[in-house]
Amino acid sequence: MEADALGAQGEAAWARLVRRIGQLQGFGYVVLFVPDPAVLPPFKARLAAWMAGRGWPWIQLSEARPAGFAGRSITGLFDGLAASPQPRLVWLEAHRGAGQPAWERARGELLSRLNERRGRLESELVGTLVLVLPEGSQRSAAGLAPDLWHVRSLGLSLAGVPVLAHEGQVLPGTPGEPVGPPQASSSLLPELAADVAQAGAGPGMAAEDLPDAAAEAWLQRWRGLLAGRPIEQLALDDEALLTFNVSDGLACQSALLRQGRVAEAQQLGDQWVRLARRRRAQGMGLLDIGTGRELCAALGGQAAALMQLDRPQEALALCEERVAVSRELALRLGETAAALRETAVALDQLSRVAQILGDWSRAAAAAEESLALHRKLAGRLGETPDSLRGLAQALDHAGHAAQALGDWYRAGAAYEESLSLRQALLSRLGETPEALRDLSTALDNIGRVAEAQGDWARGAEACEEALTLRRTLVERQGSMPERLAQSRIRLAQGGAGPELEADLASTLLDAAALPGPKAEAYRLEAGRILASLRQRFPDVHRYERLQQRWALSHASAPAPTAPADVPPHQPQAGSSST
Repeated sequence: MEADALGAQGEAAWARLVRRIGQLQGFGYVVLFVPDPAVLPPFKARLAAWMAGRGWPWIQLSEARPAGFAGRSITGLFDGLAASPQPRLVWLEAHRGAGQPAWERARGELLSRLNERRGRLESELVGTLVLVLPEGSQRSAAGLAPDLWHVRSLGLSLAGVPVLAHEGQVLPGTPGEPVGPPQASSSLLPELAADVAQAGAGPGMAAEDLPDAAAEAWLQRWRGLLAGRPIEQLALDDEALLTFNVSDGLACQSALLRQGRVAEAQQLGDQWVRLARRRRAQGMGLLDIGTGRELCAALGGQAAALMQLDRPQEALALCEERVAVSRELALRLGETAAALRETAVALDQLSRVAQILGDWSRAAAAAEESLALHRKLAGRLGETPDSLRGLAQALDHAGHAAQALGDWYRAGAAYEESLSLRQALLSRLGETPEALRDLSTALDNIGRVAEAQGDWARGAEACEEALTLRRTLVERQGSMPERLAQSRIRLAQGGAGPELEADLASTLLDAAALPGPKAEAYRLEAGRILASLRQRFPDVHRYERLQQRWALSHASAPAPTAPADVPPHQPQAGSSST
């Protein structure tokens, strides 16, 4: 049998698994349920190649005897975490002997001991724990390890995956390698970044993109569970409820927004916030940590959705609650990387929303506190792309707030540091669309400060360089595919054509504000782009604000008209940035 012959369902499960591993920043917990041990070898062979291709070290734990299973697994796990380089993933097999009393007892002991050590796991494993369990053990996984279950990043079932081998010794990561003590890969942890970071998801709770069909199926199951009842009437110990988690709820909410089903998305987010509040109110001891993290994720996701709906005042209240909960978690956990990151991300979101509302004092305070936490994270985790990007974004937020308060020196210093980090990331990661866009944004910021300080040469240079990068991005993206005409979220995520056009228009307006012979040409080009965007997407607030900014830049000039061959599109929700 070919090692990669996973079948259609296996391929779908594989895609979700590696997408989630790549997205996670910090500790994550993935539970993999298998109906037959024979489905695992091709999965592990594929995973070994995938990890090796990225240079990510990982360890594999596979015990063949139930006697002493839990103790040996826990010892092997934490011994492996002390290896150098530190593993990016731990694969822990606990799927053998389904229905056999000795194995069931051993499995139950392992789950309980893992739950007791959740705080230590989160502190010492800056990566993903994949726990392999037998199909049908979902309820025991939730009941015996409730804290871990509530913060799981992903749950996958391999039911329906073709059986390609017979049970014997479970294969380790490299086919043909004998089963023995866990060994860490000799390859170094590379300096690669996860491509997707969800605004609402905290550490270990990254929300992946769900295809529309999968999101619809999830939503129908969720509505079937509620059966028209308010969330307050749902029993928290309902076995069916344990099959749902907040990360999948956030992914479904994102899909609904992408489809323009904003009322349904808002309702789903509100249900998860209320459910998470109920769970946290009934939590005790360590369970408070799991339900607290779940509440942080739900609050962040709903706040992001409300911002898409242009309801920043409601989003602000959720952001403040998220910050308060994250601070309580930090007090319980200590300054673990995950606790620092959760608080920093919550403060980032609070700062952005406060900026939208014009509350610059609050925005500045949140941004400065977040910046201090991001510096601490970068110092602790090293100069990884994730930590550098987080620090650069925090510097941008601090710079925006300082700029609004008239502290141009502070704003300029923050923007210059952010620019140096963006340049380092571009050099390290190559000319990815994300790296180019981030660098162009940093140059925009430098240009605005230089203009305000009268340094016209520096401002013109920065704006010209940003324009070159924006045009490069637009050319690489090409025209917007028709399917993206129905997308709301992807505009805000920066991968779709209209947002790139709006970014170019914003940079053109910055360039037009500088003295020089090209200023009027820049202004007219920006006007044509914005007229087209407003015709195609009349309900997008960002495009409306940019067109108002354009009009103020030259109030006496006639507004340009959109090209006659621009087809009408459905309205979409845009980015909150201008």
